[in-house]
Amino acid sequence: MSAIQSLPASPASGTGRPSGTAGFAAGGSVSVKLAAVIAVIMIVATLVAEVLLIGARSDAGRKDFNENKLLATTLTADQISGALRWDRPEAIAPVLSGVAAMDGSDFANAVALNEKGVKVAALAEGRYAAHPGLEQFAAGSVQSLRAGKPVIRFDDGHMLVAVAVRAGKDREYVGALAMAFALDELNGELRSAAVQSTIFGVVFLALVIGLLVIAVRRVVSRPLVELSAAIDALAAGRSVAVPGADRADEIGRIARAVQVFAGADVERRVLADKQAATSREVSRLAAGVMANANRVADAAADTTRSLQQLALGASQQASALQQVASALNQSNRAITEISQNALATRKSATTISERTEEGRKRLGELTELTLRTQETSTQISEVTKVINEISRKTNLLSLNARIEAANAGESGRGFGVVANEVEVLSHNVAGSAEDIAQKVEQILGDARLSAEAARSVGATIDALRDDIRNNVEMMSSISAAVEQTEVTITELNASFKEIDQVIQGNSTAMERMSSAMGDLSRLADAMRSELSDLEKATV
Repeated sequence: MSAIQSLPASPASGTGRPSGTAGFAAGGSVSVKLAAVIAVIMIVATLVAEVLLIGARSDAGRKDFNENKLLATTLTADQISGALRWDRPEAIAPVLSGVAAMDGSDFANAVALNEKGVKVAALAEGRYAAHPGLEQFAAGSVQSLRAGKPVIRFDDGHMLVAVAVRAGKDREYVGALAMAFALDELNGELRSAAVQSTIFGVVFLALVIGLLVIAVRRVVSRPLVELSAAIDALAAGRSVAVPGADRADEIGRIARAVQVFAGADVERRVLADKQAATSREVSRLAAGVMANANRVADAAADTTRSLQQLALGASQQASALQQVASALNQSNRAITEISQNALATRKSATTISERTEEGRKRLGELTELTLRTQETSTQISEVTKVINEISRKTNLLSLNARIEAANAGESGRGFGVVANEVEVLSHNVAGSAEDIAQKVEQILGDARLSAEAARSVGATIDALRDDIRNNVEMMSSISAAVEQTEVTITELNASFKEIDQVIQGNSTAMERMSSAMGDLSRLADAMRSELSDLEKATV
């Protein structure tokens, strides 16, 4: 036992610096530091997973909400299809009231249009404030609805949905239905889900850390404490069994070294050699742990710098997103103005088309009148020919009458005078008939020219009407495209806001991670200091 008594004074003496045994026992805090490192890693992983999970749940919730409201609007449109088809607006209001009275409904207001785009029914009896622009939204969506495409827009805290109303076996378009749903409950549900998910993550993280601390204490801390107690007993001159000698890890190696050190019946020289070997082994292990602590400190410093750079990048991304959002707002205003101009142009083109159609009808009436004039002139020409024939025959009769009057002598003189008058009248009728025939022929020529001109003007008007219709269709397509672009920009604005919130959350998480890495670096420095004391104590 003399070799044992030559060791430095034990902590029980109360004097001097801590002995090698006490320094080794103090090294039990390594388990706490390892647990702290693993806990930091778990916190970082949990935060990242929580951010991704909240984003995925938010997207899924919005998608389900959109599909449900589109389905509800479509079903309501099917219920009012008969009323719109047979022009019974009084039957539409009860259906809309039933939708508004549904338990848990987000209904704000609704409007129904007939096939001409005229409002026939509206309702604003929901639990939420009505959207003032719903009717204009429905009227602007008619072209897309006729093409079989429902229209969805998010505006002023509402989701606007417009669908076509079709009836009959051939699904004929009979009108449109637009409904506005408030987004208050959806946003509340998403926030509640995010809070619940965060609470679950915190509880799960606390449970994991607790289990981790328990495991570290059972695997590392308890064997070290038992080994430290055995070393203190050996230093006090008591003979005890060294625990952990059968382990295959570093603790087992230290325990076996302590067993060698505890051989009280070995000669002093052999004991001194073994003590020196044990000291070298402990020094080597301490050096290895010191190197590991240095690597941990360096990794923590590098991680802190990287997190600071990431935080700076996140701030720059947030600023860039704000600039993009501002530019999108300006584009949205410009697109709205273009949409209004396109709508005004389409209305003007429609008016011109209607007036052109009216002119085409008047031209058709003029052409028909010209054709009737041609027919009448032809009939007059036929009558003139008959008159000429009658005049010729009358002239022959008057000639025969003069011959007969000459043969009759004095008694036929009066009959000859009458025959002369008849001949003069016949010549006059023939001349008049000839004049009439010339005038009729001129009228026929003019009528033909008028008909040709009318047909040419009609063809020009038809071409102009087709061009105007094409322009109206182009304006409608432009208006629909502008509306779709406006919806897309609105959705992009909402997405940018969500991304900005995520970036801010990531920036906060990075700052916390940077602070945790700083704590880890300080823990590594403390570990190096304690290991240095342990190495000095074992010399």
